[in-house]
Amino acid sequence: MIEFDNFCILHMPRCGGSFIRDSIQGSQQNEPGHEGWDYHGPFEKDVYGLIREPQSWYLSLHAYSMANNLVWKQVFGIDDDDGIHTAMRKWITGSHAVDVEVDVPQIKPQNIYRQMRDMNIGFWSWWVLHMYGIGGGRVRDEKLAEDMKLLWLNNRKKDLSMLTEKYGCKTRNALNSAVAYSKNASQHQDPVDVFDRGLMRVLSEYDAVTLSRALLHTPIL
Repeated sequence: MIEFDNFCILHMPRCGGSFIRDSIQGSQQNEPGHEGWDYHGPFEKDVYGLIREPQSWYLSLHAYSMANNLVWKQVFGIDDDDGIHTAMRKWITGSHAVDVEVDVPQIKPQNIYRQMRDMNIGFWSWWVLHMYGIGGGRVRDEKLAEDMKLLWLNNRKKDLSMLTEKYGCKTRNALNSAVAYSKNASQHQDPVDVFDRGLMRVLSEYDAVTLSRALLHTPIL
């Protein structure tokens, strides 16, 4: 969770949390950094969640995991010589997930993919429910927290301005963060070039349909 004087942000990975943390003065990163409503709540200040389209989220997760050799790549059975379509199917379905010991005591990988399989949901859906669900990602049809607003961060400059103007915050290194993000994003593949009809069917089965009802009940900015 990223906390400020008058509001806080539940930080779903690969959704722009580092950009906000590095761009607004007065931020404090609470540990563990990627636990959600069920762990940190209830709250006495405004709460925002971060969310991203599943296609671009999976591609960002894959690129970041490959570049930094993250343990999640091992957990989900991603091989260096996997083609992008094979890798995406592994990320989405958890079909090749294995037991791997990692130093993340609050989030056990083996619990994640077992929950994914039990609920028949994708990794993106699991993270959304884990971060913003009342039950912490343990039930497929659980509702998202009603006292929270979701930020898509499609227009980072606009969203940053909204937060700073509403809460009287000052920015720091906003331009540098935005430039660094743009350079990083430019190296990612375009989701339109990756998610063909077959992969979109997989995504719809595990992600797009699963959370549509829950997301409709949560304000999205």
